[in-house]
Amino acid sequence: MDGAIRRVPIPPIVDTLQGLGFTPRVILARGLGVLLLAGTALYAMPRTSLAGAILLSGYIGGAIATKIRADN
Repeated sequence: MDGAIRRVPIPPIVDTLQGLGFTPRVILARGLGVLLLAGTALYAMPRTSLAGAILLSGYIGGAIATKIRADN
């Protein structure tokens, strides 16, 4: 659901990017959505589940690092 919402960036999504210290751009929100959906699709298929797990772990790790950096 999060990846799908980021594909159609509504104002709260873009505003949240600014609150986390990023330049609020629609292309960034869409790129994050595509990355999340791609990782989820890879994880759902048995042959590529390891690559999907690695990609999703990196995505979640980046999200946690961003929250810590922004004191959020």
